Amino acid sequence: MPTPMAAVVRKELGFLRVLTLALARRTEAQQPGDIRFGYGSGFRKVLLSVALVPLAAGSTVIGLASSTPWIIVGSILLYVALLTTAVGLASKVRPHVLRGDSLLVRWGLHQELEVPVGSVGSIEVERPQRSRRRGDSAPDRFAIPAAGRQRVVLGLAVPIAVPTSFGRRRYAKTVLLPVDDASSVLLAIQAGLEFGIGHLTTDGTAASPKESG
Repeated sequence: MPTPMAAVVRKELGFLRVLTLALARRTEAQQPGDIRFGYGSGFRKVLLSVALVPLAAGSTVIGLASSTPWIIVGSILLYVALLTTAVGLASKVRPHVLRGDSLLVRWGLHQELEVPVGSVGSIEVERPQRSRRRGDSAPDRFAIPAAGRQRVVLGLAVPIAVPTSFGRRRYAKTVLLPVDDASSVLLAIQAGLEFGIGHLTTDGTAASPKESG
């Protein structure tokens, strides 16, 4: 399947999957022992509020439509409303996850990046800026395109492949991770590096070898 077409298919499937998971009040690919980290809670509220506009407009147009063109216009507006809702809910049903020895970083309707915890060499916390920083676009840095109250900067000892436009990949040594609570991410990753991932408890703190064994 051509890359542009595959991207459209993934987007539509992701759109439907997010709405289905939201209705079922579940998170994506949840497994026992996962430690979840939320992000985008403030942006989610904005998008859900914005979605009410095309939803109301589309419902009104379809309700008053007397010809096929207006029904099509109303249907498009309803689709836009549902798509906006799905994008807003994505950060809730697709949280970042610490699973085993990997941090699964998620964003959008289907995007995901696996960061090996063992490759993390440094961790810093900073507040996101309204405008994009010049350093964020450096070739060896990858800023996750999502919102969060804080941002965790992961410095990697070994570069990892990150996505770019049109399905291409490049290597980055720094990952900028938006989160709502940076302290929980720091505790989980630092505990994993110090004690080994097998000694992590579900609340993101380190357990003693006796407790985990």
